[in-house]
Amino acid sequence: MALYLPQHHLAIDIIDDPCSAPVDREAFPGIDVVRLTCADLSRPEVIAQLAPMRGRDGAGSLRRGRSAKA
Repeated sequence: MALYLPQHHLAIDIIDDPCSAPVDREAFPGIDVVRLTCADLSRPEVIAQLAPMRGRDGAGSLRRGRSAKA
């Protein structure tokens, strides 16, 4: 499942959701994608890393294209 925050140019791709579809990059060109697991989303420190990214057009510190555990 992907959670889209288009006003922040950010999509959160939940990679271990068996019913999920990948992020639709054609629908949101230029969007930054953060790949996380359900377990990552339950960790407050991961959510705290997402907050600064929302206003920076990709200048956040969380690694993109990988799980936050990487």
